[in-house]
Amino acid sequence: PKVKRKHKLEKLQYFPALNRIVVMERGEVVRIFNPHTCREEEALYGHKGQPVACEYIPEHRMLLTSAVDRTVHFREVVRGYTLKRRLHTAHPQYCLRWSPAKSLLYSGDEAGRIHAWDYATLAEVLRLEGHSDTVLDLVLLPALGLLISCSLDKLINVWDVVTGDLRNSLVGHTKGVTCLAYIPSHHMLFSCGFEREAILWNPFMKTPITKLEGHTCSLIGIQDIPGTHHVMTADRAGIFKVWDVRSSQCLQTFTSTDDNVSLDDLSAFCLATDRAHLFAGIYDLSVFTRGKEAVATDADDQPVRCVLYNVVSNTFITASGRNIKVWDGNGGSQLRLYDNVARHEITALCLDDRKRKFIVGDQRGHLDVFNYANGVFMKPLHSHRGELVAMSYVAHCKCVISCSSDGTVMIHDENPAERGRLLRSLTIRPCRGDSLVAKQPGDDEGAGGDAGSAGDVTAEAGAGSSAGPTGQWGVIRSSILAASVLSKLRVGRGGGGGRGPKE
Repeated sequence: PKVKRKHKLEKLQYFPALNRIVVMERGEVVRIFNPHTCREEEALYGHKGQPVACEYIPEHRMLLTSAVDRTVHFREVVRGYTLKRRLHTAHPQYCLRWSPAKSLLYSGDEAGRIHAWDYATLAEVLRLEGHSDTVLDLVLLPALGLLISCSLDKLINVWDVVTGDLRNSLVGHTKGVTCLAYIPSHHMLFSCGFEREAILWNPFMKTPITKLEGHTCSLIGIQDIPGTHHVMTADRAGIFKVWDVRSSQCLQTFTSTDDNVSLDDLSAFCLATDRAHLFAGIYDLSVFTRGKEAVATDADDQPVRCVLYNVVSNTFITASGRNIKVWDGNGGSQLRLYDNVARHEITALCLDDRKRKFIVGDQRGHLDVFNYANGVFMKPLHSHRGELVAMSYVAHCKCVISCSSDGTVMIHDENPAERGRLLRSLTIRPCRGDSLVAKQPGDDEGAGGDAGSAGDVTAEAGAGSSAGPTGQWGVIRSSILAASVLSKLRVGRGGGGGRGPKE
């Protein structure tokens, strides 16, 4: 479901103790949403400018909001979010963080200063100066007595909250830093900004541990997933990634699969209700639910020989025994099972250029084409005499290249509707010498050297095709195990004549 807003969303924040989502948008209104019903419960008026930050104080049942009008509002939740107090500041406060241990409210302003306010009197009791631009996020580490801040000046500062001293400055970002996330169980700090990578830190070290790379657009935020070893990042293009903090590896990449929900130019997101719901949007507040967990009964009885990702349908296809399975790319659940589609055990697998067909090769050398959506057999291709070990689809000419353990490489035209057409077959015989010589059909036995000391490559042309491998190749001493298509390869021609490399 989605909720249409008039103004662009700027920030979403979920407070577990309140069990509500606070929505800040380009306007003067702060809105409160129920994450279970996805309905707006309250619209809070009173600011004379755009709201930029919020915080919830469970001990006092008080919701705090700050705006560019240089005020912080204190609203009593139990009385319908009634405005109880108003704090006036010299500059807009772009982040708020509550410290229950000391009953202090920390805030960061656009001048780069960090303030500590006494809750009872609203008096400023501490000021930290060390940034030269707007402070956008704060993280408290009460067990260590530290406060961590990030700013548009590209710095992350670590402060001692007792003495107010600057303990460390983390340098590694090349652009402004907008968001922080701390994982207490691993003592790890994550940060992100206007770059395409999030950075992992040890707060006591000056240089980064590693970078989480993989996004293609600037990040809008990073959030830890409580109760797990994971963090989630999101970028402007609406791509979400889940990372394992122990290995710094990406575990999952996903986005909206609904044609009616566009996340391009995504501006805000948050996780809510025990991590089961993801709220995100630009103008529409969209809600995404976690998919069904994969169950053990979906697992294959035999080893999985091939796995491919279908980028068009966001699914995975696996081959095990004679069976094909299609899996959901988001939740990992099994979507379809094509039972016994192959004549013998599947050993090779590839997809066509439009990802609408899959081609299987089996242990006896058979190649067959099937419909990806329903598993229906479509047509056969020319068979090898030995086990299929590798296949690749060449999109621009709609050809399938197959390699077999019998030493043959075949090029198939996949266009004909009834049966694929063999275009070319290369036979690689065992090599007993120091070189492998490509042999043209019609050459005599000694054209490439002594047949007893060098293996031959014979090109057999199919209908409408011409053979033409020439020159000296590398040594092949055993069966083919893998192959890959090179779109462009500069090959030097052997012998004299002064001719240079040919592409």
